Amino acid sequence: MRYISLRLLVIVVIASLLSGCGSVTPRITSSAPSDLTGDWAFGITALSGPGPLAITELNGALSGGGQNITGVFQATEGSGCVSPTFDIAFTGSQDTAGDLTLTSTNLPGNVATITIKGTEFAAGNTFLFGSFVITGSGPCAEASNALLGGEVLNITGTYTGSLTAGLGGAATPFNVNLAEEGANSDGQFPVTGTVTVTGPSCTNAFSLSGLVSGPNLNANLTLISGPQGGGTLSSSFVVQHSSPTFAVWINGSGCNANGYTGSLTRQ
Repeated sequence: MRYISLRLLVIVVIASLLSGCGSVTPRITSSAPSDLTGDWAFGITALSGPGPLAITELNGALSGGGQNITGVFQATEGSGCVSPTFDIAFTGSQDTAGDLTLTSTNLPGNVATITIKGTEFAAGNTFLFGSFVITGSGPCAEASNALLGGEVLNITGTYTGSLTAGLGGAATPFNVNLAEEGANSDGQFPVTGTVTVTGPSCTNAFSLSGLVSGPNLNANLTLISGPQGGGTLSSSFVVQHSSPTFAVWINGSGCNANGYTGSLTRQ
């Protein structure tokens, strides 16, 4: 089985927003403590020097609000100071000014701290700007860096349109139904659903089962009907995700066996 994984670096999206490319709808419109439960993704960038950074991306889940906030994140990129499957557990609070502080003590030999000012939550931005510092003698230690990111909205919904088969091939209609559940113990969000692809000479239907981590969905496809085959699906979502990017690989001997890429529109 071929596995395709698309990555959407949060920092790239933020850079486009800073340059004036597009606008987003605010999730939080006041500085008062809020329920932060959801899927969160952060990119880390150095405030000085070229790096390399110990950790460059955090994807995971936050839960709660006010004085009782917990979180589980995984460092999906960086210098290799920690395994990408290691659960970095955070606890913290958001005070009456809206200032958020999260601390993790389970990195080997290190303490990691995330801070985001309440003015960021009140500024009408879905993407937030804060700081990220790791202290201690462990391999992940690094000076204070900028933390850029925000919440990735629940992807439950129906996505339709056409994806391109192969390299410059035919536009092929797809219908993808997704249902996202609450976070698991690793800070990832289970997703189930169905995928229907209508090729030029046959139609396949698949059940879908996968996980969302930050802005990334990776899932396996199991044949329900149509010519023999199975496959994988990956997708990158961001904020409103009205037209997220999808990559689908259908294997086997069926007439729709191929790789497909492109964007689908949320209905």
